[in-house]
Amino acid sequence: MSLFRPDIDRIAGYVPGEQPQEAGWIKLNTNENPYPPSPRVVAAITAAVVGVILNLTLWFVLHVLFPEVREVRAGPLRWYAFDPASIDLRVAALAVVAAVLAFVFHRGLVQLVAIMAALGIAVRFAL
Repeated sequence: MSLFRPDIDRIAGYVPGEQPQEAGWIKLNTNENPYPPSPRVVAAITAAVVGVILNLTLWFVLHVLFPEVREVRAGPLRWYAFDPASIDLRVAALAVVAAVLAFVFHRGLVQLVAIMAALGIAVRFAL
């Protein structure tokens, strides 16, 4: 039994063409490129991805550690303002424990998430 419609099953699949046997020839099939991506393109994409990850990390940290964060704009500039005295000490303590488990004790991601979820629930109901 096929997972496709009968008319789709009747269509012949792709068969690559004959490859040249003589030296000095390269035959490209569909969507093939004999050259790797440009190092400058790889660097640009990597920089963009790192920038997005850093931005999301900072946003997440600010909005988790501080109960009130407001966006401030001045012309083309934008930043987040918060009161350092309003830090949630329970969340900060959990973040320190997570950092120690990850960077000192080298716990894996699944184990770290499980431990921190259990600690977060314990802290939430204990305090």
